[in-house]
Amino acid sequence: MDAKRSVDLALSELGYLNRTQPELQIISWEQLRLSLQAYLNCCSDIRWLTVIKYARAKAGSRRAGAVHNLKKKVVRS
Repeated sequence: MDAKRSVDLALSELGYLNRTQPELQIISWEQLRLSLQAYLNCCSDIRWLTVIKYARAKAGSRRAGAVHNLKKKVVRS
């Protein structure tokens, strides 16, 4: 699906901006995930809902990765 590729591209660009700061990544991904929640409307087109759910899942996954990276960083210190 073309929309999913666009979501992936946008998320990878967002992740690139804060890649050296896991703390900022965690905050950014959580804010994005929560912001996207507002667009999950029962009256919306199913295709729109699919893309939003996909983006939320990806943001949640990226947040989890940032948490993991932060834990590794703390253990090394």
